[in-house]
Amino acid sequence: MFETIMVCLDGSKLSEQVLPYASEIAARFGSKIVLFRGITYLPGITVETETEGTATAIEASRHEEEEAREDLAQKAAQLGKRGLEVEVSTVRGIPEEVIVEFVETMSIDLIAMTTHGRTGVGRAFYGSVADHVVRNAARPVLIIRPVSA
Repeated sequence: MFETIMVCLDGSKLSEQVLPYASEIAARFGSKIVLFRGITYLPGITVETETEGTATAIEASRHEEEEAREDLAQKAAQLGKRGLEVEVSTVRGIPEEVIVEFVETMSIDLIAMTTHGRTGVGRAFYGSVADHVVRNAARPVLIIRPVSA
C-alpha cells in the first residue's frame, strides 16, 4: 500500500516526533522511508551565522544543508538498525513548495510530518507548511501534532 513514505523534518525536536509513527507504518508495510528536509533559500539576502559571521544566503544554505544531511544520516542509521530501508534527501527552496515538488517527481505514497499547531495571527504571519502540503500534494498526508518539549 505504502511503498515509499516521505518523512518531512525541519531540524526541530518537535518534527522528529513523527518518526515513531512513520517507522511503525514502514515496518508493517515493508515501506522505504525517505527522510526529507527542505533547506530555506532566499537569494540575495545576507544573514548572520553563529559560526561564520556574515554570509550570503547561498553560503548559509550550503552550511545548513551540510548539517541537515549529517543529521538525517544519523537518523537513517538509527532506523536502519531496526531493519528499515531509509534514504535521505535535502532540497533548497521554500520548504512547503519543495516538499510538494519532490512528491510530484518521486514515487511517494505517503507524506508524514508534524504541525506546529499555530493558529490566528501566528498562522497568518508564519503560514503553515503542513496546511500547504495537505492542500497541494496529491498524496495522503499523515499529520502529527507534537507534544511540546
